Amino acid sequence: MLYTKNIPGYPIANDFKNESVKKQIINLLDEAKDKSYELDDDYLAAFVSGVYGRYMAMFGETEAAVMYMINCVTELSTPNNTTYHLKLEDPKNWYGIQVTTLGDVTIEEQFKK
Repeated sequence: MLYTKNIPGYPIANDFKNESVKKQIINLLDEAKDKSYELDDDYLAAFVSGVYGRYMAMFGETEAAVMYMINCVTELSTPNNTTYHLKLEDPKNWYGIQVTTLGDVTIEEQFKK
């Protein structure tokens, strides 16, 4: 996501110039983030964090994008294994990926944009 600016035909992150719309989007994302924490819902918080990170990348805010994208990884632990669930995207699709400490990588879901 953060390095998509070099993909032919992909929108350039720093081309987003409408500051008032950008502020409105950030305010809505802040509200969604706060609500997810109030609900104490880790999955919702991870999802909102991932959306927040994607918008920060689109706005050219790389440090914030990395911070929020790291928070969108969900970890599930059992005595025998730890599984990480994360969301990835390319110019055409979104992917739900599962990675285990045993070395297994699975595409759980795939959606067209």
